[in-house]
Amino acid sequence: MRTAVIPERRVLLPTQVTRAQLHGLGSSLTMVTAEGATMGTYWALKALVPDQDGRARCTHCVQAAFDHVVRQMSGWSATSDLTRFNQAPAGTWHSLPADFFRVLQRACELAEDSQGAYDPTVGEVVDLLGFGPRGPDVTLDEPALHNARRRVGWKALRLDPENQRAFQAGGVCVDLSSIAKGYAVDLAADALMAAGVDNFLLEIGGEVRARGCKPDGQPWWCWVERPPAGPDVEALPETVVGLCDGALATSGSYRRYRDARGRRWSHLIDPRTGESLSDDLVSVSVFAPSCMDADGYATVLYVLGVEEGFRWATARNVAALFVFRSAKGLAERGTPAWNAMGE
Repeated sequence: MRTAVIPERRVLLPTQVTRAQLHGLGSSLTMVTAEGATMGTYWALKALVPDQDGRARCTHCVQAAFDHVVRQMSGWSATSDLTRFNQAPAGTWHSLPADFFRVLQRACELAEDSQGAYDPTVGEVVDLLGFGPRGPDVTLDEPALHNARRRVGWKALRLDPENQRAFQAGGVCVDLSSIAKGYAVDLAADALMAAGVDNFLLEIGGEVRARGCKPDGQPWWCWVERPPAGPDVEALPETVVGLCDGALATSGSYRRYRDARGRRWSHLIDPRTGESLSDDLVSVSVFAPSCMDADGYATVLYVLGVEEGFRWATARNVAALFVFRSAKGLAERGTPAWNAMGE
């Protein structure tokens, strides 16, 4: 069965889910919960373990994975590998830790595939707009923004996969916040599985990764993030996805923004122009096997917009849901891969 009829609620099940993944686990496992703070937000875990001591092991696995990513890829840490790369002299090669290089390489692949709609070198612009390490109280400096926008360009990032090195051309400011958090979730999921935890639901700041099922054989039911409450939002059906092995991520202009100079500035930036996005597209949600890809795809599609993003996602069989403003209020549009989950 791929769908269930519930008033004002749409239930989806990824086509990859098989009956073998949905099996009652009986009473041999205990449900534990854990939570913590990282990357300016909070994470939460539900997991099935043999005993209550498993909670401490799960907490350690998850927090250690997140701390590891922060040490390597945080733009807010003065001692991270990413910060050291951003501050390195022009014309220098730098050996990167394996995870940092993997995420940077994937970011460059998305940049090439989207023709710059995704660009990891947009960090200085993000910071000058008040969404980076300088914080939201930074004064908008148009001349500085103009110069920073001219320095955006992922092609300046030359990578040496054989030696896991990256070239700092000079003034290249990498920001991996739109993909590193998803990778951290994947890394934490790998750590849980390595510790023998095969059934869990891990969430951080609206991004979700699940594995296995609940004790009763049900998948982990995850509500797709919706915009803040309002009359037009209430008209949209709730969407619930049953996850057994996959990830959900949402990008939306309502999640982080600041008001300055008589307008609202979104944290979502179009790298091609360096401008903050605040058009009729409200959010994009993506289902993907990995949280890193779900995270990155959601950003790409938001920047591309409904029409171009829909074509891009459809051509790559990406399961995505666009929520946008129309003449009649909020509306939704799912790609064929997304709609297939409800058939």
